[in-house]
Formats: sequence, C-alpha cells, structure tokens
Amino acid sequence: MKLINFKVGCKTISLKILDILLTERFDNNLTTLPNNNKSFIGVKDYMETPTSVFDLGIILNANSTEQSNKHALEQLRKWQESLEVWVYSFRKKPIRQ
Repeated sequence: MKLINFKVGCKTISLKILDILLTERFDNNLTTLPNNNKSFIGVKDYMETPTSVFDLGIILNANSTEQSNKHALEQLRKWQESLEVWVYSFRKKPIRQ
C-alpha cells in the first residue's frame, strides 16, 4: 500500500494514494450545497461522479487553508518591511574605516 505524507498546519497526514482525488488547481468551480459542516467546501464533478470536497485545514486545525495562507502572507510582509527598515538603517550610517 503506497501512502503520501504531508503537513496541514502543525499536523502530519498520511493517506492512501488511491483514495486521493487530485485536483491540480482549485478553480472555484464547485457546486455548493446547504451544509452544517464548516469544512465542507462543495461538490466537484470528477469523472461524472459527484465528489465531496473538504478543507483539511478546518478539519485538522480549525482554520481554513485560505485563512492560514493569508496569515502567513501578512507575517511575510511584516518581516519584509522590518528587513527593509534594517537594511535602510545601514545606508544612512557612514562607513567606518
């Protein structure tokens, strides 16, 4: 049995390869249905079979993948700004010999 391992947030997941529906990109082309499950994103037509799609981020970490990505991007932007300020501070100082 072949498995694939990956991380979602701080959790490591292992799934049987044959049980994974691979969608190479998310086109936002899912059919939405009324549902009380926060992790349920919608239904995708895969090989003429309706297939439920879930956000593993919500299932495993209580945060959607979109929220996690936005938070990571905000952190990167803050660090970039800090780095730019730090680099600029050296440009203002005279070079000592």
